[in-house]
Amino acid sequence: MNQQQLNWIALSGQLLGTAFYCEPHSEHMQPILSFFQQDNWQDEWQYFSEKAQLAALFQFEFDLHILSEEYQALFIGPYHLEAPPWGSVYLDPEQVIFGSSLIELETFLTRHQIVFAFNDREPADHIGLMLCLVAYLAKNRMELVSELLQKHLYPWVFQYLERLKKQPVSQFYADLAILTEATIKTWKIR
Repeated sequence: MNQQQLNWIALSGQLLGTAFYCEPHSEHMQPILSFFQQDNWQDEWQYFSEKAQLAALFQFEFDLHILSEEYQALFIGPYHLEAPPWGSVYLDPEQVIFGSSLIELETFLTRHQIVFAFNDREPADHIGLMLCLVAYLAKNRMELVSELLQKHLYPWVFQYLERLKKQPVSQFYADLAILTEATIKTWKIR
């Protein structure tokens, strides 16, 4: 990967990771919501030969109250999550949070002496944290980006994004899933 590609991964990974991880009312989400409300945000999204693919995304006014309810329903519960945001649910034979794939990810982090701090006791294989981790590595440990993508993100992320796109609760998160899928594919082919 060249430096321009790594910069793109760092920027897009941080933005998408934050959008998945942070509650819509949080201070971290305000610049992201503002970014997607710009008329020409697609012009700033790199590595897409056809911007028309992105033109239909985020073409509505964001209501923070509704977005917060959707965030709660999709990422927290209390009800069953149809699209759980943790990799181990998709990779572990028993389909559980804190499964064997999470242990493998934690081993990867420990082996490479990566201290990745996050709030609460969220498993490190949460989609938002994983995207932020890719962004961090692209900036600081570029030699590890490919391994993280190949072994810890690509094996499950596309299945998760497909499930998320089918959730009727949220146009914002469905659009975010579409954008994330398209963006991650640009990471994969470069």
